[in-house]
Amino acid sequence: MKNSLLFIVLFSSALFSQQLKPIDTSDFIQRKILIENFKNEFENFNHKISKEYSGRIKRELIDIYEFSQEEFIHNIEKKEFVFDTRFTDYVAELERKIKSQPNNSGLSDFKILVSKSNNPNAFCMPGGILVINIGLFRFFDNEAQLLSVICHELGHKQLKHPENTVLSKVTLNNSDALKARVRSIEKSKAGQNDEAFSLLKHILYSEGGKRRMEEQAADSLGYLLYKKAGPTNSNYLDALYRLKEFDSIPSISISKEDYQTLFDLPDQKFKEDWLQVEDFSKYNYDFYKEKISKDSLKTHPEIDARILKLKNDFSELDVAFDSVPKIDTTSSFYQLKLLAKQEVITNYIEKGEYGKGIYVNIKRLLETPKNNYLKSQLGQNFLLLYEAKKQYTFNKFVEYVTPEMEDESYIRFLSFLWNLNLAEIKIISEYYLQN
Repeated sequence: MKNSLLFIVLFSSALFSQQLKPIDTSDFIQRKILIENFKNEFENFNHKISKEYSGRIKRELIDIYEFSQEEFIHNIEKKEFVFDTRFTDYVAELERKIKSQPNNSGLSDFKILVSKSNNPNAFCMPGGILVINIGLFRFFDNEAQLLSVICHELGHKQLKHPENTVLSKVTLNNSDALKARVRSIEKSKAGQNDEAFSLLKHILYSEGGKRRMEEQAADSLGYLLYKKAGPTNSNYLDALYRLKEFDSIPSISISKEDYQTLFDLPDQKFKEDWLQVEDFSKYNYDFYKEKISKDSLKTHPEIDARILKLKNDFSELDVAFDSVPKIDTTSSFYQLKLLAKQEVITNYIEKGEYGKGIYVNIKRLLETPKNNYLKSQLGQNFLLLYEAKKQYTFNKFVEYVTPEMEDESYIRFLSFLWNLNLAEIKIISEYYLQN
């Protein structure tokens, strides 16, 4: 979370001076058509599964797919995806570019959707639906980097990794060996917990190792696809290098003095108690020692390992990384990048992540204190907090502070929100709506 928030606030001053048209949300007809198309595609996909499998395996596969498909349709209905033509036309052109390449006949049935998620990520669903988060537009420098991620996800599609993952879980759930092991644990008179935990670790570790191998396979096949569709002067590894930066950059920071600057108001003086953070040191969390290795659970190899493997497998990729961003301010991608940055706060709020939205709102307002749009937005967002607090749903929209959190600035911010009472939140909202 901390890394995504840092890149969200970059270029904010330039952004709000550009008068960008907000993302169009009047997309009812588009969503209705898309939903009908996907329902037909899902029906055909499930029919194919019914013909390929039988018995309990078939029933469980259909149950899983139908559930995930219903959730996907529900997310479209909830406006979780971007249907602004500036984005949809752009990704449609990328689809056309990839599908038109020679010997790409197996890639004629995929569809790219843009999610409103601010996290720079993407994923491939069973059946060939590729979801790229709007956070990738905000985070990446150019189209070539975005295209490399799309090709990586197409590698997953071509290798049927999404379908194989579901099938693997269902097959394991119905395996005679697993059932026999569970019965044996149930019959044992001593050490049941240890045996059950050992079985769980074995399953989790095996699954993590398998997924890491799939990521590397998708990297390699993705590169072969990228060589056909990507710009000739670009490097497939640039996207991985950028994502490596995302994993290692420091957090943004909002100081104690910043809160006094923004929240010492004429009708409500700033209170130091608002920033009081719970002391977790009195709890002995070390009593419960970590029994499962996080590294063994990872579904993605470390980015350095992925880069090294690609360089070993494809010698032409073994070149020095050019850290100077390749940004073309006249490109369509750059305009979408600016638009993605502009929509960050709105996207967080629409997804019910009020805390993150307000955190970014505060940071941007500190950088451009005379920005009336940001002031009004902060007032609106605190009004949402007020309504949530009044309806006893505050915890649905704002995270609790937990002992695992390491970002001191974000912990202070969450504590600030939780320490405010209903009347105090209302005064803050009214002040910024009026000013």
